[in-house]
Amino acid sequence: MAKPFGSINSKIIKYRLILIMLLLSAALLGIVIPGSFSDHDSLLHFSAHFGISFLMAFLLFKMFTIRFQLQRSTSFVVVFLAILIFGAIYKVFEIIGNPLFHSFSSVEILRITGFYISMSQNIAGILFAFAFITYFENFLRILNKRSSKRSGR
Repeated sequence: MAKPFGSINSKIIKYRLILIMLLLSAALLGIVIPGSFSDHDSLLHFSAHFGISFLMAFLLFKMFTIRFQLQRSTSFVVVFLAILIFGAIYKVFEIIGNPLFHSFSSVEILRITGFYISMSQNIAGILFAFAFITYFENFLRILNKRSSKRSGR
């Protein structure tokens, strides 16, 4: 029995829009807005925040979906919040060790020490991990369907 034409196209369009939005958001939050490529130190910090957030998001997502068998949507939310909370706590401990800590108000010290830029780069890493997961899980699903058709299952 043939599937309706509209349902296939709408799923493909939805999937592509999700990927485009995730990649665009990751680029804006990680590269464009904080100016991550302006000098060597900025590039170094971008690489550290983006990379560790990507790695943690990917591993936590796989752990929650495979080991704890949570739904994908629930795993995305839990991973996003967990990494942001962990990143914020880490950055606060880093700020407390800064000698400028007692010289400025809390809002000023967050701006001076780059708290907002770090969180932006962390979000970019998380969003890119979600795009990576979405793309490759869909890719593997398509390969699995093709191989099962070839084998006659």
